[in-house]
Amino acid sequence: MTYLSKKDFSQLCLGSSGEGGISQIYIPEIVRTLEEAAMGCPPVIWLQGASCGGCSISLLDNVHPKLRNALIKIKSLAFLQQPVANKNDFVEKVLTIARDYKGQFYLIIEGAIPTGADGLYCIVGEDADGRPISLLNLVKKLSASAKAVLALGTCAAFGGVPAIEPNPTGCQGVSKVLAGQTVINIPGCPPHSDWVIGTLVHVLRYGIPDLDGDLRPTLFYEGLDQGEEPLGYLTESLKKTSFS
Repeated sequence: MTYLSKKDFSQLCLGSSGEGGISQIYIPEIVRTLEEAAMGCPPVIWLQGASCGGCSISLLDNVHPKLRNALIKIKSLAFLQQPVANKNDFVEKVLTIARDYKGQFYLIIEGAIPTGADGLYCIVGEDADGRPISLLNLVKKLSASAKAVLALGTCAAFGGVPAIEPNPTGCQGVSKVLAGQTVINIPGCPPHSDWVIGTLVHVLRYGIPDLDGDLRPTLFYEGLDQGEEPLGYLTESLKKTSFS
């Protein structure tokens, strides 16, 4: 079985802005590439921070059934969403993965990271001595051993709604928390399923894609906010001051 070349895959992604998108038009090629990328590859750890969970829900709701099934069947995908029944098992599992696959696993974070009070606004478990482990500290520890870090959704990429002032929990985007590390931002509320699938497949099969100044994959985000109508509003700095 042959792989899609990086050039061919990039062309599919660049054409995804057309009607239907890669999730509908190129289902066989994308499913095959996703399945091939998952075969024997290191694990993907998917953590949820301060978010509504809409990014992952939207992804599974909107992609073609064949793509959804391909995602679900990835045995190396450890989807760990809050809240969990046993937080200590949660922490132990991801730390074991990080230890066994140091420098090889992929970390996906959905939602902003609470940094206030040294991260104590989001506790994900306890260490052997019974001390709390925050999502903030867990993300920092895991990211140091990850091959790539993906921030899924606007909250993870830039803080989003949880980071709106007065922001008592000190929520921040992943790239701000992990300053100096390479983070791939996939913003959107929620991000289009093509952007998520396309970026994930690219990272698994071909490595980190080219990123723009906001750390977004240029395959999907280049020129996205350069349309005439939204650009006009940005240029004139028009802002809504209320919901009315």
